[in-house]
Amino acid sequence: MKRLLHSKKYGCENIKFTHHESQVLYSSSKGSDHAIRYHSLHTNQYIRHFQGHKDRVRCLAVSPTDDFFMSCSDDNTMRFWDLRSPHCCGMMETKGVPIGAFDPEGLIFAVGMDSHVIRLYDLKSYHQGPFSTFQQVPDTSLYWTGLEFSLEGSKILISTNGQHMKIVDAYEGKTKALLGNYQNTAQLPLNAVFSPDGNTVACGTEDGFIHLWESEKGEHIGKLDGRHPNAVSAIAFNHSSDLLVSACSQLCFWLPDEKFD
Repeated sequence: MKRLLHSKKYGCENIKFTHHESQVLYSSSKGSDHAIRYHSLHTNQYIRHFQGHKDRVRCLAVSPTDDFFMSCSDDNTMRFWDLRSPHCCGMMETKGVPIGAFDPEGLIFAVGMDSHVIRLYDLKSYHQGPFSTFQQVPDTSLYWTGLEFSLEGSKILISTNGQHMKIVDAYEGKTKALLGNYQNTAQLPLNAVFSPDGNTVACGTEDGFIHLWESEKGEHIGKLDGRHPNAVSAIAFNHSSDLLVSACSQLCFWLPDEKFD
C-alpha cells in the first residue's frame, strides 16, 4: 500500500480517476450529503465539490476525451459537469433511476432506465432527446448496475445484481450474448468490464473468483482464483498494459498469460 486516505464523514463510492493521475472523483455513501467530491490524492485535499443532487448518486462516468463527466442519482436525474466549475452545466430528468456511460470517443452517451430501456444521446444535443431507443426484455428478478461500451464502440455491456449479464449491439440494441454460469445469491451489484480488445468480459463474483466470458457469443471460458476471502467488489483493466486488477479486502493483479480453470 502506497498511501491510505480517509473519507469517514461522507463515505466513498463510485470512485473514478480523472485524466490527471493523482485526482479522483467520488460520491458520498452515507448521510444526507449527496455532493460529488473532486479530490487530490497528492495533497489529500478537496479541489472542488459538485452539489445539486437530492438523493444518493449511483453512477459516475468520466468523458474519455476531456474534463466533462456525468452523474446519475436516485433523485431520477442525470447531471452534467465540467471539472473546472462547481456549477452543473446540464440536467436531464428521467423516469426511474438512470445509469450511464460514454462511448469511447466521448461524443455519445448511453442511459439505462428501469432496467429494460437503453437510450443513446448525442452529447451536444441531448436536450433534443435520444436518437436511438432500445427496449430490452424486462426481468423483474434483477436490476441493472452498470453500462460499459467496448473500446471500439460496437457493443454495450449491461451489468446486473442477478445471475446473468447481457451484451447488446450498440447500433441496433439486439442481444448479442447472455453471460451466466456464476452465482450471485446475495444479489450484489456486480460490475463487469470488457478487456481492452473487447473479446473478453471479466466479472468478480460473490465466490471470490473472477469469471471470464467470450464476448461475441457469451461462452463461459473459465475463472481466475485469486483466493479472495470475500466477494470481489471491484474489477478494472489497464487498457495500456492489459493488466487486470480485482479487489475485495485485498488486491490481486493479473497478467494476460494467467492460467484459469
